[in-house]
Amino acid sequence: MDPVGPPEGTPPIPDDRSLPGDYQPPLPGFVLREELDRPRGPLRHERSLPLPMRVKTGAFHEDRLVVETAQEILEIPWEKVHLVALGAMLERRETDTDAYNIEKMMGGVSRMLRGGVDKSKVVSKHESYFLDLYVQGLHEPLRFDAALVNYRAFLGRVSYVSFQNFFRLVHGIATRATAARFTPGTGHFLAWRRDHLHFFHALHEFETDSLACLADLDSQQAWSELDLTRTTWAEEWAED
Repeated sequence: MDPVGPPEGTPPIPDDRSLPGDYQPPLPGFVLREELDRPRGPLRHERSLPLPMRVKTGAFHEDRLVVETAQEILEIPWEKVHLVALGAMLERRETDTDAYNIEKMMGGVSRMLRGGVDKSKVVSKHESYFLDLYVQGLHEPLRFDAALVNYRAFLGRVSYVSFQNFFRLVHGIATRATAARFTPGTGHFLAWRRDHLHFFHALHEFETDSLACLADLDSQQAWSELDLTRTTWAEEWAED
């Protein structure tokens, strides 16, 4: 019978006599302290893209942007903002009609009578918006989620319409970050050109597009080319 041993290429098991007398092997599932202390790069998810730092609150100042993330408070001179990237997402959602209230259900019934939809489902479209800032000296972008930002901290007086507050936030950053470059979507958003605005279907798609723009920074829109004449969101988007 052939002798049984470890598979070929397996590191040799250390001789107990070569180990310190107080050595204790790590328990399963635990990480050695030296592993915790080892320097690490930027956090990345499974697609190898930097995980953004989500901005919770902050303030605009004449010479800098102050933001608070889950990790720390950062003070960023405006001239260090390299790229401003806006992401608009469009999701299709199917919801059981029983979960809708009477008004929404009646709207679904009218569509069902015309045919072409699952009678047990109501299909709706949901838009969401994000703004990513790529800053000199930071590995990860700063992300403003339109649904989660503390607008009052940045804007003072706020509207009861969240989307209008988000537009004012984007406008406030754009007017101050004069040395930055802006993605096409950011420029179209500020100018209310909805027909030119690309809607992404996943955050990964938006992040990949933003990194491509960052790699081709000189080709992105300069501050002097922005249309900043609109200071608030309008009910109707411009179509041209």
